[in-house]
Amino acid sequence: MSEDVKVYPHEPDHVFEKLKAAVRKTTFTVDKIDETDRRLILSTDWSPFSFGEIVEIGVSSDEKGSRVHVTSRPKVWHNIGAKSNTERNVKEIFRVLDENL
Repeated sequence: MSEDVKVYPHEPDHVFEKLKAAVRKTTFTVDKIDETDRRLILSTDWSPFSFGEIVEIGVSSDEKGSRVHVTSRPKVWHNIGAKSNTERNVKEIFRVLDENL
């Protein structure tokens, strides 16, 4: 599992809207959007070395604006080859969000 948190100087609703638009430009599949809690659940397809990953993203209020928490984990617990993928997924989410803010 990989995770990271980043704080942005923007209102949470604004960041969440930009996040939703940003992830549509990626190869992730959007599995669930929770507007009330400002949460996204994404997934990746399987590959020869991985059964795929689940990516969960939450946007919350922070005294400096918004806090974005991204977690990526393998779909199956014994997927040893997915560790580098989970780290890459977290970086990719923040990269596309940064480009869209």
